[in-house]
Amino acid sequence: MKEKRQKEGEGFFKEEGVRGEIRFLLKFFMLSKKQRIKKKKDFEEVFKKGNFFSSNFFGAKIKENNLSFPRFGFVFPVKQEKRAVKRNKGKRMFREVLKKESPSIKGGFDIIFIIKKESLKVKSKDIEKEVKNILEKAKII
Repeated sequence: MKEKRQKEGEGFFKEEGVRGEIRFLLKFFMLSKKQRIKKKKDFEEVFKKGNFFSSNFFGAKIKENNLSFPRFGFVFPVKQEKRAVKRNKGKRMFREVLKKESPSIKGGFDIIFIIKKESLKVKSKDIEKEVKNILEKAKII
C-alpha cells in the first residue's frame, strides 16, 4: 500500500516537491541572510549614527559599514498601521523592490527603511521610483 502511494506521487514525495517549490520561491523573493540587519545592536547603531532621508512613503536611515555588501532592515511602526497583515505586506513590497535594486547598490552600507502607511495605497512601481530617488540622493547608486 505504501509503495503504491509513492508511485502515484502521494505522501512524502509529493510534500517534498511542494517544499522544494516553497524553498525556491523564498530564495527568489527574499533577501539573503547576509543582506539583512537582524541584531538589535545593529538597528540601534544605524538609528543613532545614520543619516536620515525622507519620502512620501517611507523614511530611510543610512550608515556606512565595513562590509563589501549592503544590508537592509525594515520597520513599520504599529502607530502607522495596527494590523500586522498590512505591516507585513508593506515590508514584503519593500523587500521585493530591494531584491531588484540590490545589484546596483554600492556595498558597505546599512539601510533601514521606516515604512509609512501611505505606502500601502500605492503600487510597487511608485515605491521603486522613490527608493531609487532616495538612494541616488544618498549617493549609494
